[in-house]
Order: sequence, then C-alpha cells, then structure tokens
Amino acid sequence: MRPIKRYSKTRRDEEMSKYVYLCFTKWSARTTGENWRKKHDELCKENGVEVVCFGPVFGVVEDWVIGYGTDMHRDAFQEFRGKVWNLDPEAISYTKTFQVLSR
Repeated sequence: MRPIKRYSKTRRDEEMSKYVYLCFTKWSARTTGENWRKKHDELCKENGVEVVCFGPVFGVVEDWVIGYGTDMHRDAFQEFRGKVWNLDPEAISYTKTFQVLSR
C-alpha cells in the first residue's frame, strides 16, 4: 500500500483568499447592466474583495453566479453583500450565498 501523499502549500495558496463565496443571483425584470457592474467592481476594490467568477449558470433557477474571494469572515461578508444590494435594490430579486472554501 502506498503512503498517502500529504498536501503541501504552494505559492498560489499563499496568494489565495481565505474564503470563497458563491452568490447565485436572480435579477429582477429591471436590471441596470453595465452601470451596476461598474459600481459593483468599484465597491469590491474598495473592500478588498476579488471577483473570481461572474457569469450565467445553468441547472438552477438563478440567472448568474458571482464568486468572491476575500479574507472577510461570514459576518463581515454579509455586511459587504448588503452594500452590493444597495447599489441598486431594484436590480436584484434575491441571492443565495454559499461559502465554498475556508482555509
């Protein structure tokens, strides 16, 4: 029987965010499109949050998924998401958020 190979940290691990959150988003009928995205990206930059993915999804009722990489704990991230919501409260119907990585 071969020994189990131990996980070793790489340089990429040190650069990687502590947490990754996936936010599945259902847009409302009235979406502000590019203006919302510009405001969103500025807000992320101000708060030290990296957008790791942003795009349409399939197999779920939500329209888009936005992946965030950050060192924010869940409570701080929820405050950040409140700021995202307030960019244009009528643009988003709802979101579902999953924390998928916690180093």
